[in-house]
Amino acid sequence: MSRARVLVIDDEELVGRAIERTLRDYDVVYIADAEEALRALREQRFDVVICDLSMPNLSGAALLAEALLIDPSIKDRFIFVSGSASRPPGLDVADYLTKPFESSELREAVATVLDDVALRKAFVEHARDRSPST
Repeated sequence: MSRARVLVIDDEELVGRAIERTLRDYDVVYIADAEEALRALREQRFDVVICDLSMPNLSGAALLAEALLIDPSIKDRFIFVSGSASRPPGLDVADYLTKPFESSELREAVATVLDDVALRKAFVEHARDRSPST
């Protein structure tokens, strides 16, 4: 079984690299630039996306809006990280972590997203297998 692919998007390299080290059990791609991250999302499949909410040029919320056009299901695999303790209203993503966060919090959030995705996939496959043939 292949390792889960995680895209980390944060303009602060120290934060991005720390997340990358924390998630060393996964196949992590770290990108500091939001536009470059969008290109990666168009070209590759990621199991989880961890994104800073406040970035120059393109905010995390704007990046999410663009990413939803590429893959509407990405919101279920999207984790925002932010220095703001309050989650912006209407932000419909898998999780929201406030910086600084514990490594265990991040690992748990990623594991939860991966478990939820696997459960959804199993449910869809089960429903497909049980549906009558036409």
